[in-house]
Amino acid sequence: MRNKVIRAAVSAAVTAALAVAVSPAAAHAETDDRASVPISAVLSPAKSLAAVPVAVRNKKSSKFLQADSTANNAVVRQQNGSGSSLQGWILVNDSGYTTLQNYGVVRNLGTAGASTASNTSAVIVNPSSSFDQDWVVSAIDDTFFYLRNRKNTSMCLGIDGASTAAGARAAIYTCANAINQTWSFTNF
Repeated sequence: MRNKVIRAAVSAAVTAALAVAVSPAAAHAETDDRASVPISAVLSPAKSLAAVPVAVRNKKSSKFLQADSTANNAVVRQQNGSGSSLQGWILVNDSGYTTLQNYGVVRNLGTAGASTASNTSAVIVNPSSSFDQDWVVSAIDDTFFYLRNRKNTSMCLGIDGASTAAGARAAIYTCANAINQTWSFTNF
């Protein structure tokens, strides 16, 4: 009997591993109720920031940042959790700032035209030395934070019109400690 239980457990583990290998998107398909990952665990100096992708969830809508496509200057929006590689972000330390590199393509979260004007769309862009691609993760507590743009730290990433709808655009606005400007990391 014990051998049957062990075989069943091994079979389940192998099946799960094959599912990940065959369909990584299906393996990451999650619901919008993913558990948050503490900021201290994600940004720990002891961990390699680039090692594990995370998802970035808006507190108000519980939706995730996702680029529209892999194209340069693709707009970033909030979407329901889907496990799409475009919802994954790799955090890269850049001289004390954080660059969010999209997991689906080697492009960074930045602002359209590198602008710091209020209501400028968030986009994914080719990596460069432009400060609009760097962010300050400004912790509220160990779960929630604001993303302040390095080029103008009075500007925070938020969701247009404080919308909770899937497809609403992410953009920068004057930091207002608003719930639509509040984010958390989750497992990807």
